[in-house]
Amino acid sequence: MRPDISPFRATWLLSVLLLALSIISSLSHAQTQPPSYQPRPGFLSTSAYIDGQTMYVLGGFGGDDSLMAQMFSIDLSKSWSTSSPAYKRMADGITDARFTSVLLPNNKDWFVISNSTVYLYNIPSGTWSTVGKYNTLSTSHGLSAAVDPENGKVYIPNGYVFSKGGGGPVELMVYSTSDKTVQHNIMTSNLVQVINFSVVWASTLKGLLLFGGSVINTPNTRSDLYFYSPESGWKLLTPRGDIPTARRLACFVPAYGGTKMVLFGGQGDPVPPAQNGNAQNDIYILDVATLTWTRGPDIGNNGGRAGHVCAISNEQLISWGGLGNDASSDNNTFVYNLKTSSWTTEYIGTSGSSSTNLVPIIAGSIGGVVLVALLVGGFIFYRRKKAKEQAVKSIRLSKPYISNPTPFEYNQYSPQSPPHSRPQSQEQQYQRQQQRQQQHNSYYNDLPSEEEYYLPQQHPSQSYNSHGQSYDQNDYSYDDYNNYTSPNESYYRQNNQTAHNPYRHR
Repeated sequence: MRPDISPFRATWLLSVLLLALSIISSLSHAQTQPPSYQPRPGFLSTSAYIDGQTMYVLGGFGGDDSLMAQMFSIDLSKSWSTSSPAYKRMADGITDARFTSVLLPNNKDWFVISNSTVYLYNIPSGTWSTVGKYNTLSTSHGLSAAVDPENGKVYIPNGYVFSKGGGGPVELMVYSTSDKTVQHNIMTSNLVQVINFSVVWASTLKGLLLFGGSVINTPNTRSDLYFYSPESGWKLLTPRGDIPTARRLACFVPAYGGTKMVLFGGQGDPVPPAQNGNAQNDIYILDVATLTWTRGPDIGNNGGRAGHVCAISNEQLISWGGLGNDASSDNNTFVYNLKTSSWTTEYIGTSGSSSTNLVPIIAGSIGGVVLVALLVGGFIFYRRKKAKEQAVKSIRLSKPYISNPTPFEYNQYSPQSPPHSRPQSQEQQYQRQQQRQQQHNSYYNDLPSEEEYYLPQQHPSQSYNSHGQSYDQNDYSYDDYNNYTSPNESYYRQNNQTAHNPYRHR
């Protein structure tokens, strides 16, 4: 008897359907919700990034020109729109602006200098630690740093001072992260009065590149490109191509393993009487091997940036914050695609997932629900099969016990009952067995007994043999020897003709 489990199956299928609707509803609801966190507008912040993972932003001036300790991150592994970047709020950090920082080669420690003090922010643990205060570190703002990935040494042009308080001559500061010591090298005389420049390490050249900047206490900007090698010192380069105009506070970041450098924005010579306007909206790509500048498309009049922060991830430039042409700060995020040489409103993450792309998410969710439904269906089929096998087994084990079995019991199928007859209930099988037993008994009851079987029979047709004895041509007779004999054999025995009796040795 097969058990009914259809209510069980219906309940499971209903649960799976409700689960699918719940997932789709929650995803749709999530897409319509505004971002949970929006950073305050800022400029002259400092930043660090890990290609394809995360961009970190710290400090800066707020919209009211007050110093901020704001710290947040932008997820670079996921895709997002510039109207809703993947921001994540972090615990406040150091309160400062226009200060120096660089990410160390282990991609775990963020090296930050503020007011002659060295700090380390450990990214995995999210904790700050103070390395120490160095009187020889310059307290001047507007300095930039680069790190050698091979030995972890940090280079800060004009970052070393010989006297406490920052007065006197300045030189190139070299900080060793291995033993936490500060050294200094000679600066070229053309740069000792320059601040607000942009510095990047060129791995293919095994040195750093310095672009632009402005002279201390003057509005004069520069467009020079310098190279520093720890082996040979400073050198003024002569690049070719579309050379960028003079500027300060631009972002300058490496791409494609340091074979290319990307320069975006910055502030040109101010137009009187404004001192904070003239933000540049152009972008340039420097080929390090040939020292050739190539200009890309401008971002537009409203996209000019100065004092902003940048990152390179998955062949895209990401820019955040800064000052616009109206000398006001904002928290806008811009994306430039290096592969297509175009500005775009969509950032493409390394994982390919997107918080704004609803269709792939829903499709994936439905696929998961279908998989769950198939598993549930398979489980129900397995349960039904096992239940059916158990029912058949119980019927076989419940057959009535018969003592003194007869040969008929082992031949359970009569000519009227083919071996592949349809399964019957226990009661029907018992009745059928009783009928077969009765047929068996009736068959043997109709047979003659042993005495009846051996009595001579009278036959209507008689014949005579050669000796004058009558016999039935189709039958044997019962002679004195209590044995079946033919008529001729009986004659030989009665006449004692044993010598020639052909039946003697039968």
